[in-house]
Amino acid sequence: MGLDGGKKMDDLIFTYHDTDYHVFAEPPLILHTNTANLALDELLMARGATTAAFLTAWNPLSSDTPRAQNEAAQAALQADLTASGISWINGEGRGRRGDWPPEPSLLAIGIEYDAALALAQRYSQNAWLWAQAGQPVQLVLTSPDKLA
Repeated sequence: MGLDGGKKMDDLIFTYHDTDYHVFAEPPLILHTNTANLALDELLMARGATTAAFLTAWNPLSSDTPRAQNEAAQAALQADLTASGISWINGEGRGRRGDWPPEPSLLAIGIEYDAALALAQRYSQNAWLWAQAGQPVQLVLTSPDKLA
């Protein structure tokens, strides 16, 4: 979830909420913050899970980062999930205002909250999405004190 590093916390949070989080499942689905998603619930049920996290390793601390560095970090995130036995589906976050390029992301299926938080921290992400079946998708600020 990227943005200029100089943006204020409120601007960042607005941008995170004003993003469409695409999951390249079959059929594809789009997540929105503070909104329940029946298609996501069905996907989780089909996978025998009740939780998921939408994560990325791109653009740490919402700062524009070179593509090669982003790609390496995203590959490391995928490897971390695979090593932990967490399945994932590719996706991307697309800001509705179009002022930031789409960010490759992934939906980690069946991950525990603490594990998702630890990954977001490891990859220096300001925010990520947490989903529980039957509940609205939540925006989680990884380190709210660092956004101030």
